[in-house]
Order: sequence, then structure tokens, then C-alpha cells
Amino acid sequence: MTIISWYIASQLEAQGYFDTAQAGFRSIQEAIAQVIALSEILQQKGNMELPTFGPYIDFKKAFDRVPHEGIWSKLQLAGINPKLINILRTSYNTASIQFFAGGMNSHPFLRLIGTWKGCPLSPLLFNFYVNDVLRETVWGITVPGVPGLYRGLLFADDTLSLMDSPQEIQDTFNKLSTFCTKWNFAIGHSKCTVVPYGLRRDDGSVPNFHMTFSLDGGTINTDSTYKYLGFMMTNLPERYAPEKLHAKRLSEKISKSLGCSQALLHDRQVHLRCKA
Repeated sequence: MTIISWYIASQLEAQGYFDTAQAGFRSIQEAIAQVIALSEILQQKGNMELPTFGPYIDFKKAFDRVPHEGIWSKLQLAGINPKLINILRTSYNTASIQFFAGGMNSHPFLRLIGTWKGCPLSPLLFNFYVNDVLRETVWGITVPGVPGLYRGLLFADDTLSLMDSPQEIQDTFNKLSTFCTKWNFAIGHSKCTVVPYGLRRDDGSVPNFHMTFSLDGGTINTDSTYKYLGFMMTNLPERYAPEKLHAKRLSEKISKSLGCSQALLHDRQVHLRCKA
């Protein structure tokens, strides 16, 4: 599957198939680059005193809900060799699973949804399947110095859309609900939030902004901070506030870890190699 994954990825990258916002499981892409890109977008918008609204979306059990037939049809539309698609289809259709309960095995049955755990092809198939989410749901924002519209950022199933006003959010959520129904996605509402960036009073403080939005049968609330790819993205007015908050959080984790190791480090009976 590694060779097949490399071949399909090469074909799709060559034709520019993937959304430029997608960085998950792609060559020469990394999470920190997404965080830096988001920080720069917010900084550029903030310099122009323009607010930005960032709905952070979590897809519940995303890899486990991908329907196989949906993958094959999308691969076909993308122009992937039909023989290669048939190889993948046959591999998935011949793999059966069983449950063990009450001291007995269930009858074998096929699984029609979900990518394989641990398979090198699974991240690529998921990226391929979720590729259109921003294009189909978000209009986009203008960023000073960047041509065209910027819809948001993707890192596999970690989805961030960007908007200029709260009025756009509910419209986007309505489109996203339709997208979820169409492609069998489910929203993890408890892990979603909307963070308003760049809102300021005359004295420079952040105003209270509380709104509730409906999405795919649930509600999404606003908040001042969200942990995006391990980085705390806050809307505090202080310059470089997210970076400082993240550095403080890392410092606290290091101090806690070091504190737990103090007894070992000061024990003279423990060899130096063990301490290192």
C-alpha cells in the first residue's frame, strides 16, 4: 500500500488537486506552518483594524466514517487509473471483520465505511475525501498582501474556516450541515468553537462577544481561546499574545515534568546514565 499511496499522491499533487489550505500528511508540510500562517493572517487583519471570525470545527470519528464507495467515486472523478481503483476496491471488499463476545465469534462481515487503521494509504484517502469542505462551505476573506480569497486552514480533519462577520458564520454552518449529510460526516460539537479576533473597544480592550450558532443538529458557542494543533490561539489584545500564552504553557509543563524528576535526579544511588 505504501507504493500505491506514493503513486496516487504524486498524481494528485501533479495536477494540483489538493486544496492549498490542506497541510495534513502532505510532503513538505507541517503543523507549525499552519499555526504561523494563521498568526500572520490575524496580524495582517489586525493591522488594518479588521475583525476576523474563526470557527474551529471538529469532525467526530472522521476516519471511521468515510464511506468506501464515496472514495472510489471521487478517485474516479479525479482521473485515477480505473485498474488502480479496482485494486483498492478489491482489497477493501475482501477484508472482513468479526466480533468476539460471550465466548463466541460473530459471523464475518464486510465493513463499508472507515479507512484502515495503520495503513499508509488511509491519511491520503481521508485528505482526498475531505478536500472540498472549504470550497463548498466558505466564501473566504481578503488578507492584506495576499491575492484572492482565503477560506481557512486544514490539517487532515482539523478544520478552521475564516470569515469577516458573524453573519457569515451561520450561512457557512448551514452549508457545512449539508456537506456532512452528503458525505457522511458528523460534527463533534463539544470540541468546536468560534473565536472572534480583532474586536476592540476604544480603550483597546476586548469586548464581550457571545453568540450561539446551530450546526448539524447541535450548537456552537463563542470563546476567547482555542487549542489549534497544540497551540493556544487567543484573541487577547496584547501583541504576540498567542505566542506568549503558548510559551507560558510549555514552561509550566516543563516545570511540572522537572518537578516529578527531582527525586530521581538527586538520588545518589542512581547511576548517571539512568538519570540521563
